Amino acid sequence: MKGFLVSLFVISSAFAAKPKPWIYFDLGDTIVDTSDMSKIKYFQGAKEYLEGLRDLGINVAIMTNIPVSWGNSQGEKLQSLKVFISQRWVDSVPFDWSIFQQVLLPETQAEMKPGEGMYLKALARGAPCPIGFVSENVKEVTVAYNLGFAAHLFVNDVKRYKPLDEIVDFLKNDFQGNWDPECFDD
Repeated sequence: MKGFLVSLFVISSAFAAKPKPWIYFDLGDTIVDTSDMSKIKYFQGAKEYLEGLRDLGINVAIMTNIPVSWGNSQGEKLQSLKVFISQRWVDSVPFDWSIFQQVLLPETQAEMKPGEGMYLKALARGAPCPIGFVSENVKEVTVAYNLGFAAHLFVNDVKRYKPLDEIVDFLKNDFQGNWDPECFDD
């Protein structure tokens, strides 16, 4: 029986998920166009870009501010966010929440970006792999960079997202912490 359990452990360890890098995106004005809050839609190419990251083996996540009054738990707040988006969604394709491995929302007013609270949670979640952050907000990108993220400023119609064929190098070279090389093993 002992040999069976050891064999089972070795087999299950071989199938354990390998760590993967993360990229956190601000939601409004980075993934979706909220210039008219009554008519929310994807920025052109955003959905395809996020799917491309996922296909590269990168965990894709949202880190966004919402009113803390939207719920008493992450689950309640996420549901409120989903309702808010769906009631204003005008794109021809629905917003695809399944792309995201995590949606990080503030627990308190103090956790709101550009405060460090959500960034520190993202860094803890992403370890031991590189973590990126993308936002249209200079202060948010600066905080992310100063905390060690591979940080990118989204500028609509100028430089939206890092090209997919450059994303691995961006994470490897711009993330300022230590990371496990296994994060990029195929």
